[in-house]
Amino acid sequence: MKQVYFHIGMPKTATTFLQHNCFNTMAGVHFAHGSEDSDTALYSIFEEIARSNPTFYHPAAHQDQLNSIFQKIDADKAVISNENLLGSPYFNFPNHQSCAETIKNLVPDAKILLVIRRQDSWLESSYKQCLRHGFFVSVEHFLARRNGQFIDGRFPVGSRVQIDPRQLDYGKFVKTYAGLFGCENLLVVPYELLVAEPQTFLAKVYEFIGTEGAYITHGTNRNTGYSKFAGTLARLLNRFFVSEYHTSGFIPQQPLFDFFKSRRERNTLYRVLSSLTSRLSINYFLETVVDRTFHSGGRFISPELAAIIRDINRDANRRLDKELNLGLDRFDYY
Repeated sequence: MKQVYFHIGMPKTATTFLQHNCFNTMAGVHFAHGSEDSDTALYSIFEEIARSNPTFYHPAAHQDQLNSIFQKIDADKAVISNENLLGSPYFNFPNHQSCAETIKNLVPDAKILLVIRRQDSWLESSYKQCLRHGFFVSVEHFLARRNGQFIDGRFPVGSRVQIDPRQLDYGKFVKTYAGLFGCENLLVVPYELLVAEPQTFLAKVYEFIGTEGAYITHGTNRNTGYSKFAGTLARLLNRFFVSEYHTSGFIPQQPLFDFFKSRRERNTLYRVLSSLTSRLSINYFLETVVDRTFHSGGRFISPELAAIIRDINRDANRRLDKELNLGLDRFDYY
């Protein structure tokens, strides 16, 4: 039997950095995530959990396939990194319970790694991410806020993205995983520790997994999102571009890219054209042209609103810190 570890997020907590600079360097550990150079077969089994309707997903139907994959792995340990397993962030992680229960059914002895981030900071980063995904909602709508008050989240047709800051009690998520897998099989670490003391953060992770890995202490800010100026432009332009989350636009992302990509093995010209057209996207333009030329500071969530969000979650953060001794007071969680 393999000892399996699941890194389930949260999103926007340096997941990409950890996947490409740390998890893939761990000694004696088989690593699976979404990149083509990883074990995509193992990753896909659990990606399906995150994407499926739990009513129609039957773990037993996938158990033989999973066992077959594990039998082919030489290492005694495996780490599966998939932040979607925490649930859909744009809906306040509503399926996190079903994902956790399915993991428990498939891998009963799994261990769970969860990285959290202070709620106001996480929401700021998540809003910028939603702009990168093609949404064009306002910050007020994104935070389920109207006329200065938080409201019960309702999702208008064509704009299905909203997060209620009142539903970001991380202790609730921790309770789910601790109840299923046991506190001793759960590691919760704040993202802010990775930023402030990366070696300390990584030492905790490697000790939990029982391995050694690289101690890269820079580059945690990959996928940092748009600046205030680029994000404002994105919100305006996203209305017109087709994306995964906005299919009613009329300007395609990366026009002709798929055509040249399917033919790039034929000759050098197609490879060059494939490379060039891969950069014809709104994200590439805003990140590499606009932000490098006109980068502006400022946040989408005002300091006043950020303080309100911190106040909402202050007591819950204090309770979680008291229970797990995470040192959250160092990073102004409460």
